[in-house]
Amino acid sequence: MSWRRLGLWLWVFVLPLLLVACGGGGGGGGEETSGTTSGATVVGSVSKDPVANATVWLLCDGKKLKKLGQTDGEGNFQFKLNPVEVANCTRLTLKSENGTMQVGNDTLAAPPLQGFIMDEDGNVVHKGADIISGALYYAFLTVDTSALVEKHSDNFTQIENDPEFEPVRTLVYHVRERAREEFGSEREEYIKKLFTEHHFSIRDYEPPYNRVLADAISRLLQIQTDFLSLWEKLLQGFVALLQDLQDGVMDGQVNGNPISGNYTNILDQIGSTLQNYCSYAVGLSGDRIIISSDGQVCSKLTAKIAGVIGCGEGPQISEIAFDAMPVGNATNGTLAINPNPVQGNTLTEASAQVCAGSAPAGSVFRITAVTSDNRTSNPVLIKVCNADSVDEISMAGIYFDQTTNQWKVKAMVAPLSGNGTPSGKVTFKIVKGQVTFTGGKKEIEVDIDTDGYAVAPLEVQGAGMAKLVALVEDPCTGIHRRVAMSYVAPDPCAVKAVSLNATPISVVAGESANLTAQVEVVNPDICADLSGKQVTFEVVSGDGTVNPATTVTDASGNASTTLTANAPGEIKVKATSEGKTSNEVTIQVAEHPCTVTGVTLSANKTSLTAGDSTQLMAQVQVVNAEQCGDLSGKEVTFEVVSGDGYVNPPTAQTDATGKASTTLTVNAPGEVKVKATSEGKTSNEVAIQVAQDPCTVTGIDVRAEPATVCAGGNSTIKATIHLADFDSCTNKDAIGDAAFEVTQGDGVLSQVSIPIGWNDVDKVGVAAVTLTAGSQNSTVRVTVDGVSGQTSVGVTQPKAYTCTLKLGVTANGTIGGVDVTVDYPETALGFDNVVAIGAAQGGLVVPNDNGTHVKIGLISAGGFPADGSAVLKLTFSTPQNQGLCSEPQESELAIIPDGNATCSDLSGNTFACPAQIVEFTCQ
Repeated sequence: MSWRRLGLWLWVFVLPLLLVACGGGGGGGGEETSGTTSGATVVGSVSKDPVANATVWLLCDGKKLKKLGQTDGEGNFQFKLNPVEVANCTRLTLKSENGTMQVGNDTLAAPPLQGFIMDEDGNVVHKGADIISGALYYAFLTVDTSALVEKHSDNFTQIENDPEFEPVRTLVYHVRERAREEFGSEREEYIKKLFTEHHFSIRDYEPPYNRVLADAISRLLQIQTDFLSLWEKLLQGFVALLQDLQDGVMDGQVNGNPISGNYTNILDQIGSTLQNYCSYAVGLSGDRIIISSDGQVCSKLTAKIAGVIGCGEGPQISEIAFDAMPVGNATNGTLAINPNPVQGNTLTEASAQVCAGSAPAGSVFRITAVTSDNRTSNPVLIKVCNADSVDEISMAGIYFDQTTNQWKVKAMVAPLSGNGTPSGKVTFKIVKGQVTFTGGKKEIEVDIDTDGYAVAPLEVQGAGMAKLVALVEDPCTGIHRRVAMSYVAPDPCAVKAVSLNATPISVVAGESANLTAQVEVVNPDICADLSGKQVTFEVVSGDGTVNPATTVTDASGNASTTLTANAPGEIKVKATSEGKTSNEVTIQVAEHPCTVTGVTLSANKTSLTAGDSTQLMAQVQVVNAEQCGDLSGKEVTFEVVSGDGYVNPPTAQTDATGKASTTLTVNAPGEVKVKATSEGKTSNEVAIQVAQDPCTVTGIDVRAEPATVCAGGNSTIKATIHLADFDSCTNKDAIGDAAFEVTQGDGVLSQVSIPIGWNDVDKVGVAAVTLTAGSQNSTVRVTVDGVSGQTSVGVTQPKAYTCTLKLGVTANGTIGGVDVTVDYPETALGFDNVVAIGAAQGGLVVPNDNGTHVKIGLISAGGFPADGSAVLKLTFSTPQNQGLCSEPQESELAIIPDGNATCSDLSGNTFACPAQIVEFTCQ
C-alpha cells in the first residue's frame, strides 16, 4: 500500500473531525492595519480556518453591490469602502464565494460565507450612511459547513466501495468497538451524529445581537472540541501502527487479512491511551447581550460543564470564575459580576449576574468562565448602553384622529431600561398602496416623543391594500428594527365622520322632531357626490320612535328621518353610517295637556247579594283640563282584581267630561275588588261586599235504602236539601224541583223530577224516588238549583243454597219417642229430608212438611241424651230454579212452640223436653 493511499484513507477518517472544528467557527476579528487613504478601510479574516482565494462581495439590502476582492492564503482580506457608494443602503452585509480550504494534503472548495461589518467600538454597521471616511472597520465572516459535509459524504462513499480498503475497514470497525466499550453506545452514536448532522447554515447572522443563535453555536463548538480531542487520542495509536507497516503489506490482499493477528495488541495500545483520559467542555451563555448603564438591566451568566468524556466520577471542579476583558475602546470602568467566583464541591454549573458597574455606555467586554483546573469557556460579549438606548420597536397601529381629521400611523419605541426615555427618530416608509405621507411623500422621519411614540399623518388617495414599515436604529445597541403592518386604505368616499342635529329639540309627548344626519367622507375633493350613503338612526335612551329607521344621503351627504316622542322625559338619538357614529342629540319632551295623570273609580253599590250587579264609574284626570277641553275618547279598561265577578264591557271610552262606565256582576259571596286603567295610569281599588242568597242551595245529602239489593229489587233514593238560611228563605218554591238521574249502571228510577218537600222542623228539603235495580250497580245523582249530590246502589245476583240443621233434645236418657216442629222461611228454603244421628241413630223418623214448617216424629230404642246433643239432621235447599241474594241465617229458623219438643216414654207418658239448634250451615 502506497503512502498516497494511506494519506487518502487518513483524509476519510480525519475529515469529520475537521468538519467539526470548522463547522461553527464564529467570526474572529482581524488585526488593525494602517495606511488608510480616502474612504473607509475594512480589514478582516474568514472563519476559524483559513479560506483562501474567496471572492468577497458587498451586499446592499441583500443585493450584490460591489466585488471587494479576494482573501489571501491565510484567509485575511482588506478593502477600501467609499461612503458615497453605500450612502443609500439601509442594510450592509458581506458574502464570499469560490474559496478553498486546505485539509491535510487536499485542497477542497470552501462553502459560501456570510458576514457583517463592525466599527472599533463593536457597533454593527447597518446603514451605508454610517460609514465615515477614514475610519477603520472590521469584517467578520462565518462558514456554512453543509458543502463540506456533502463533500465528505461523496469521498467516503467512493472509498467505502473500493475493495482494496477492506482490511482497513475491518480495523476501523474494531477501533469503534473499543470506543463503544470504553464510553458506551450513546457516546459513539452521538459522535456519529456530530459528524453527519451538526452542521448549520448561518443566514443574516450578527453576533452578538442574535443572542439565541450565538449561544447555541458556542455550546456546540465546546462539545465538538471535546470529541475532537478524544478522536485525536484514538488516531495517535492508529496512525503510529500504520506507519510501521511496509508499503507491500496490503498490496494485492483484497480478500485476505494479513494484519488480523495484531488486532489485540493494537486495541490494547488504544485502550491504555484512553484509560486515564478526562475531557470536558465549559459552555458559557448570557440571557442578554446588551445591559444598561444605570444597572437596571443586567444579564444572567450561566456556565455549564458539558461533554464529559472519561474522568471517572466526573471532573472535580471546586471553583468557576468569570473573567471580563474590555474590547476595543472599553478601557475605563469595570463590570459588576456577582457572585464571582462561584465555589462549591464538584461544580457542574455556576450562575452570576453581570451589571454595568462602573463601565460607561458604549463599552464592550469579552467574558469567559474559567474552572479551577484552568479550563476556559467560550467567550460571551456584553455591551453597556445608555438607559435611553432603543431596545425594541413595534407598530402601534393606524387610526383616524378626529381632532385633526387625519389618518395617522403610530410606532412605539421601548427604551433599554425602564428608567430611560428613548429619543431619536423613526423612519416610516410606504411600500405599496394608494396612500402617502403629508405632501405626497413616501418616506418621512418623525421624532420619538417622551412617551416613546412616533406618529406620522397619512393622506389617502384611494382604496385598497397598503403596506407601511417603521425603522429605528440605535448607535449603541445596534438595534435596527424594521416592523411592518398592512391595512386596507379607506375609500376616498368612505364615511369619515357623521354629525347629527334635531329640529326642534323640545316637543310635547306625541309630537315629532326632524332628525338630519350629515356624513363627512375621507377625501371630499375626490368624492364630490355623497349620495347613496346608508344612515341608520337609533334611539339611545328615552321613549321615542324613529321612522324610517334607515335612510340614504343626498348628493350633499344629508339624510333625514322623523322622531316621534312617545312619553315625557329626555330622548337621546344617534346616527351611524359605515361604522362611524355621530354625536348624540338630546330632545326634551314635555307632557301633553290631555295626557292622563290619574283615574278615580267608584261604584253605585258596594254591598250586593251574589248574582246582583252594580254600575262602575271611572273619572280620568289630565295634565291641564282647561287647555285640553274635550276629554272624550280616552280608553278605560276595567278589571276585577280579586273575588268572583266580571265586568261587561271590560273597555269603555270616556265622554267629554272624562267619565267612562261599565257593569260589574258578582257571582259568589265574599269580597270583589275592581280597578280601572287609562294611558298607563291605574285608579284606586273599589271593594264590593257580596252577601249570600238565603235560598241558595248549599248542599245535598243523598242516600239509598237499602244500599244493596238483589237484581230486580228496589231501593229508595232519598235526597236531603240544605239552604243557606232556611228561615230567611221566604220563597222556597222558586227553588224548583229535585232532578234525579242514573249516571252509571242500568237501574230504573220511578221518577226523574219531583217537587221538594220542605221540613220546617228539621229545616231541610226532602225528595225521594224508587230505584229498581238491574243487573249492575247504579249511581244516582240528585241536582237542585245547580248543586248536586249522589249515592250508589249495589246489586247482588241470586244464588242456590243447601243448608243443614242439626237439632238436639234433652230427655235425660228417656227411652221412647220425640215430636218436634221446625219453622223455616218458605220464600227462601224448602224442606228436603231428615235423618236420625248421634244417640238416636237408627231410630224411626217420620217427617210431616207443610211448606212453612216441618213436624218430625222420632222413636228411639236407645234413649235420648241428657246433654242436648244432636239427634236429628235436617236438610233444606232453595226452591227449584230460584236463588237467594244472601245466605240464609240461623235466625230465620225456629223450633216451635217456644223451643220445646214433646217426649214420651215406653209407658206412653208424655212430657215437655227442651230442643235446640246445635248447628246450622249453608253452602
